[in-house]
Amino acid sequence: MLQPQRNCTSAYFRSPLSIGVGTSYNEIQLLTGSDINVNHINNLGWTALMEVIVLGNNSPNHIEVAQLLIAHGADVNIPDKVGVTPLRHAKRRRFHEIAALLEQAGARH
Repeated sequence: MLQPQRNCTSAYFRSPLSIGVGTSYNEIQLLTGSDINVNHINNLGWTALMEVIVLGNNSPNHIEVAQLLIAHGADVNIPDKVGVTPLRHAKRRRFHEIAALLEQAGARH
């Protein structure tokens, strides 16, 4: 079975995990099962968890992906480049379920 290249990044310094957040839960599950860094920060200052919130649509798939990332050690308090936390983004976008997941995991504003 092929293993993800955890140190491989795109032109925007996006990891395979952050690129995968827009795809499927199964792909994210495969990546989080490897030694990939779930807290990798891209050129925009976003982790994969932040991308689920900022680029996501609050679909059941995105909620599951956020839950999976948190379960695999995603730091819920890493802010973006301007200091906005994942929790603040989730609340601004009215992603109530994701905000609740973040709060349960110890997220702060």
